[in-house]
Amino acid sequence: MGQKPSHHTPDQDIKLGTYFIIHDCSGKAIQIDSQNYQKITVWDRHAGDNQQWYLQQSGKGYMFKNKQHGYYLGLSLADDSPFPVCASPYPASWVVMKQDPQAIGEGCPRIVSCDETKSRVLSLDSGVLSIGENGDKVRATRFYASSDESWRLERLSDETGEELPMQYQIERAQLQQDLAEKVAELSKKDRKLGRRIEDLSKKDADIMRMKAELDAKDRGIRSRDQELMTKNQELARKEQELAMKDRELFAKLQEIAELKSLRPKPSIIRRLLQEAEMRSKGSRSRGSSRTPSVAPPVSVTYGSEFDFKSQDIELRSQYSDDEDEILDTEVASLYARAEEVLANKGDDSETGSHYEY
Repeated sequence: MGQKPSHHTPDQDIKLGTYFIIHDCSGKAIQIDSQNYQKITVWDRHAGDNQQWYLQQSGKGYMFKNKQHGYYLGLSLADDSPFPVCASPYPASWVVMKQDPQAIGEGCPRIVSCDETKSRVLSLDSGVLSIGENGDKVRATRFYASSDESWRLERLSDETGEELPMQYQIERAQLQQDLAEKVAELSKKDRKLGRRIEDLSKKDADIMRMKAELDAKDRGIRSRDQELMTKNQELARKEQELAMKDRELFAKLQEIAELKSLRPKPSIIRRLLQEAEMRSKGSRSRGSSRTPSVAPPVSVTYGSEFDFKSQDIELRSQYSDDEDEILDTEVASLYARAEEVLANKGDDSETGSHYEY
């Protein structure tokens, strides 16, 4: 059977990253055999790295590098066609083409060929039934447009597994070291910041406590101020009472001074003197007995404002047979006072007093 004419074009828009290479008909994934690291087979899909391939750029084509072993998907040219597909430490380029040029998306069926002419394409050696079994080999054959030649790329991640240039690796290592130092410094600052936050929290608690104490003291001061205000009001009231009492006392003193300045009428003084002389003469006429006599009280009325009752005057005149008669002390004092009043006021003067006899 001759080679089919080509109407497929290379797909150069595939995004680099990590992929499964899935046989479109059987759904089995290409992997490196777990016993022979150069043998390529298909198996049910699982999470093993031996089924994951880095899709890397190679000119206008691509390279497939196994994630677990680091080997590339290649060809063994030791035998005749069909050529066995194997894992090789040496990269090989592949051209990936869509079976339907109008198909959209990375999961559409594709042809994986060694060149644009599709002289050798990936094909599953599925036997006569073409159903695909675990452990079936992969080979490179001419393009026959069969289901064994249809593959899909299922994307897993953006990781490409490409080795970086040495200088870039050095710079990357330096950047990673700088980043680690910055992270350590940041952690140190975070711890320091945490301690400061803790200190601030303690200070805030102290401030709240001091504020509470100040509020309590303020309440106490306001209470004392209220007490002082009440006491000041009481003191002002008492001062007003004292002022009123002072005015009353001053009025009493004025009244007393006015009373002290009053003088009885001369006629009253004469009457008193006459009564005193009469009592004195009566006592001398009974001189042999030498017993003091007490005169009955004399009542003198000064107008209608108040009554003055003279005190009992006890005249105690002591005489002997050989001594001359003498006046009692009270009588002499009364005479002296009468003479002084009469000298100042005159015999019948009624001025200076509003009292009536």
